[in-house]
Amino acid sequence: MTFDREATNLSAGKRTEEPLMRRVFLDHQSTTPVLPEVFDAMKRYFLEAFGSPSSLHQLGLHSREALARARAQVASLINAESPDDILFTSGGTESANLAVKGTAYANQRRGNHIVLSEIEHPAVISSVEFLEKHGFTSTRVKVDAEGLVNPQEVRNAITDRTILVCVHHVNHDLGTIEPIPEIAGIAAEKGIPLFADAVASGGWQPIDVRAMGVKLLSLSPHRCYGPKGVGVLYRDRRARLTSLIHGGVQEGGLRAGTENVPAIVGAGVAAEIALREMRQRISHTTRLQKRLWEGLQGNVPCVKLNGPEPGPRRISTNLNISVEFIEGEALALLLDAQGIAVASGPSCLNKSLKVSPVLIAIGLDHSLAQGNVILSPGNDNSQEEIDYVIETFGEVVTRLLMLNEEVVINALKHVKYPGYSRDIVSFGLVKQVAAGNGAVSVLVQLTGGNSQIAQQIKTDCENALKPLADVQRVFVEVKLPVGQPAAAGANAWANQNKVPGINRVVAVASGKGGVGKSTVSVNLACALKHLGAQVGLLDCDIYGPSIPLMMGINQKPTISSDEKLVPPANHGVKLMSMGFLLEGDQPVIWRGPMIMKTIQQFVMQVDWGQLDYLLVDLPPGTGDAQLSLCQTVPLTGGVIVTTPQEAALGVVRKGIAMFQKVNVPILGLVENMSYFTAPNGERIEIFGHGGGQSEAQRQNIHFLGEIPIYTEIRVGGDRGVPVVVSDPGAPCGQAFIRLAQALREGLE
Repeated sequence: MTFDREATNLSAGKRTEEPLMRRVFLDHQSTTPVLPEVFDAMKRYFLEAFGSPSSLHQLGLHSREALARARAQVASLINAESPDDILFTSGGTESANLAVKGTAYANQRRGNHIVLSEIEHPAVISSVEFLEKHGFTSTRVKVDAEGLVNPQEVRNAITDRTILVCVHHVNHDLGTIEPIPEIAGIAAEKGIPLFADAVASGGWQPIDVRAMGVKLLSLSPHRCYGPKGVGVLYRDRRARLTSLIHGGVQEGGLRAGTENVPAIVGAGVAAEIALREMRQRISHTTRLQKRLWEGLQGNVPCVKLNGPEPGPRRISTNLNISVEFIEGEALALLLDAQGIAVASGPSCLNKSLKVSPVLIAIGLDHSLAQGNVILSPGNDNSQEEIDYVIETFGEVVTRLLMLNEEVVINALKHVKYPGYSRDIVSFGLVKQVAAGNGAVSVLVQLTGGNSQIAQQIKTDCENALKPLADVQRVFVEVKLPVGQPAAAGANAWANQNKVPGINRVVAVASGKGGVGKSTVSVNLACALKHLGAQVGLLDCDIYGPSIPLMMGINQKPTISSDEKLVPPANHGVKLMSMGFLLEGDQPVIWRGPMIMKTIQQFVMQVDWGQLDYLLVDLPPGTGDAQLSLCQTVPLTGGVIVTTPQEAALGVVRKGIAMFQKVNVPILGLVENMSYFTAPNGERIEIFGHGGGQSEAQRQNIHFLGEIPIYTEIRVGGDRGVPVVVSDPGAPCGQAFIRLAQALREGLE
């Protein structure tokens, strides 16, 4: 769509008319303009037939007839059995909330479990997370590299307590078309309704709710040339649903409040036009999508497609792409300056710098996920506009890739430290960068390693920098520490064999005491066991070894025939602790060498058996003892526990620096004591809001999740039965299970 109309600006109370620049709108998955035919139909119900549908007079009758007509129009678009199956809401978000929460509350005597894909719209995910705080549980089904849900995974996730399955018709981010009929059939076998969010596909993709087998489906008219402020929820009359808004009996008693008649009329007309033009819309946007992608491939360097190739598995109004070394927000802003409107990620995330969780879920590298834009052609775009976008896109990308220090740093973020998942920039190893006149010079200072590692980093840096625009010469110097032995590894265990039988060793640390680190360690270990892993727990908290109490273990280790310690176990988790070596309240007054030797024995001279994970609960703090322990134990990575307030976050940064100093990858940050849920459901944030998540984003590390304050967590620790064991379905138990899932996914 090219806008040539005049814009109205208000300045100092005066109207001034200024012509708008040429503008190409390629953001149709965020919203669309209202069609003139739709707008004309709406005007009458603003100015003439403005009566309330509940009124008995003629104006009320006109409004009731308009509502009935709109229901019939929307029902025809999706082939609903009856217009009465159509409910009008304020938008797609309310429709999703009503479908998820309304179904949960209406069926809570039957069960409390919800199955959903891990890449659902935030309205669905947030609704499920709300329910989890009130006794419901969920299972999130993984997707493949194209964002496709495997129906068999849905089948495997269903339990005898499942009351709802949620899978979107088309993913809002990737445009992936999901196998809804097959998934709905699996749910129907168990008598479970399927809710399909069709906000991204309504009006652009044929939808037949009866053939698909869905029981609930949401639409958003403003995504297909209708008005904002109105949404649609299709509800099969056999699907049990309870209202969330109370007052009147509008919308069959499921959505109280006077109906927004003008917007509903517009939604009906937009649905009627969409049904009439469906084939033409698909044909037109398919041609534009194909031309756009082929043109970008030939004209834009370093461009990558996210999700399926254009074709039968992808809706024709979506092209999600990333450009290496470029942030999506910068690209979108420069395109906007040239009159091209695109989305720098899903519309629900545009107001934050948050990376799309959908792109992370399909396995996209963090830097590529941050560099994505979504181009969404519509029926009002022309081939001429697409050609203009292709040409301008290439020019903008070339300008962004022009040689400078920021471009060089972004390129070096793709260079991983050998053997680790983190890059050399996040490790703080890049000390000097110079760029100009076709030349790039980089100095990398290692804190450990050997000549082989240094050479590998040098080669990888050169390979990352040579493709940059305008680069003619690359100079990379990688320095080893002064006096570092040539054969030394990246840490004290780099050239040592791993502990036999142990797959991964994960440290749990905190910058200070009092943040609940040991509580997190215990419940995380039990949560990993709950997910089917073989788990051991090593309590290295020499100052206060409380984990035996929290795990309910009173017996001491035994000695095997080969003179190894056999760790006691409870709740399926094996445990070694400093507490086993102490009597009662005896203080620890050991010197450093004795502590280090004991820890080494705990790791190497204990018969751990076969473990998927060995969690190491470190002492609080970031001093020499903690550093030495990090170098003593062969760590896969570290997890940092904090609380939301700034006082705790200040020392979190020291903890991050500690891990970086010994080249231990940081697997993520956990925010403990995030909030308290009052009896009335109100979320009370005692220590402030979101400090841990904000710090994780600032440090460019994974945020693994929030752990709320619950009395049950403390009681479980005191009784020796962690809450994940005593009540895994409780909201607090689910919080730890989600943490374990996030950790497991980050290590896979």
